[in-house]
Amino acid sequence: MLSFHSRVGEAEAMAVAVRLTAARLAGDDPEAFPPAPHVWSAWLCGEYAPAHRRQVLEEFARDFLAEQDADGHPAPPR
Repeated sequence: MLSFHSRVGEAEAMAVAVRLTAARLAGDDPEAFPPAPHVWSAWLCGEYAPAHRRQVLEEFARDFLAEQDADGHPAPPR
């Protein structure tokens, strides 16, 4: 999931909340939810150096693309 926020603080808070929520859900029902380390989140703002923004976006794209099958469809959950 990629989301946009009008305030940097909201983006940062969501990135933290995603990781915490993933850990809680996986702990509550490990059969239904992926382990927390398999859930990635980060936030960016325009004040970051272009190289850092590129690195984070490439990491996002790499993880996203790795989760697809050969036809480009979402791979089944692990």
